[in-house]
Amino acid sequence: MLKTKTLFFACMLFFCCSKEESVPKPYFKIIIDAKYETSESENWIVLHDKDNNLLAAKPFEAGENFVFDSTVVIDQPFVVSLFRFSQGPNNVHFNIETYSGVAPKAEWKVLPVYPTAGDYGTGLGEHEVTLSDADLGYFYNSGISNKFTSYSHTKLTDESFRYNARITSTLNDYFLFATGTDGVPKYAFLEDLAAGGKQTISLANLKPFDKTVKVTFPGLSDFSYVVVRALEENQPYVRNAGYYLNLYLEGISGGSYSSYQVGYLNRFNRYQTVISADITSEYGVSYEAYGAAPAADITLKKADVSLTNKTFQNFAIAGTDFEWRSTQFYDYPSLTAPWVTWTFFSGNNDLTNYTLPTEFTKRYPQLSTSNLKHSSSNFRKGISFEQFLEEKFSSAEPKNSIVTGTMLK
Repeated sequence: MLKTKTLFFACMLFFCCSKEESVPKPYFKIIIDAKYETSESENWIVLHDKDNNLLAAKPFEAGENFVFDSTVVIDQPFVVSLFRFSQGPNNVHFNIETYSGVAPKAEWKVLPVYPTAGDYGTGLGEHEVTLSDADLGYFYNSGISNKFTSYSHTKLTDESFRYNARITSTLNDYFLFATGTDGVPKYAFLEDLAAGGKQTISLANLKPFDKTVKVTFPGLSDFSYVVVRALEENQPYVRNAGYYLNLYLEGISGGSYSSYQVGYLNRFNRYQTVISADITSEYGVSYEAYGAAPAADITLKKADVSLTNKTFQNFAIAGTDFEWRSTQFYDYPSLTAPWVTWTFFSGNNDLTNYTLPTEFTKRYPQLSTSNLKHSSSNFRKGISFEQFLEEKFSSAEPKNSIVTGTMLK
């Protein structure tokens, strides 16, 4: 699919290169993970300098490595865009991610969108667990998970839930949690479950957590989620790893809440805690922490920042109460028209919306950015933009950190 693209851009890139016969100096290295999906899409790396001048553009496939060099010294932060074109069932999709403020001589590794870990083993059957006398506050505050966080459940009655725990040659321990109408989470650790077995557990017989933390929002939220994931000592922080100790999904089953109680256990010392809540139609708050259980209750607040211009061409903000931000624009005119999504990531001093090479519109005539509309902007603090880039584009584990955010729509 991509054989013609290098020739296509040969002329475009020629003017980016100096005619001087000095030795080119590398300024950026990028590795595309072999598991990164490119088989059904066209993918590009596009580089600009901080003044929006094109430096380079290259197509890429999974497993490829690139070193970008230049005879002109690149000693200032530059901009990296990852461009993807794909064909959907009824239309074409364009997805662009632009990262500004990339340090010279940076080295990136582009990983699969949803990396997973673990050996699920050979399937042996299911173990049926029924939670009875479940005076639950709402439907989604109970669940069962193994160390790879897969579970299913069926509502039998208003007070009874059935969970089908999948048993394999490597998975037979499960964690069951539930929260009653009093808001206090409880749990049971179910070990050495046998395929084909059945058991019933009453909510009253579940144990209290070793530590309970109260999460408070800055107002009532009718759409929120709270997830606490516990990982064993050698498990990575990736999708489908770790036990769900708490899982609240409000907005699906109805109701509005301003706080939750979440539980932690002493047997684990590595957690991922993720919280998100829409407070009004205009803003929401978020929290994400890696490492030990929170030392105190969590109170989320709206950052002192606002949007003064939401247009793609003249996007502007007021306030500096954040360390970095992501802003997404979109254009989904219909189910059959091209869909365009463009997300910008930057530190708090860069509001530039960078442009694509004009040659892209020649190759992709369906691509248009003239009707892009603001979707949301997330303003975060707790880690620097440099640390965010380092963790996103490497195989390194996230450092122990707490990141709070404010989302403006």
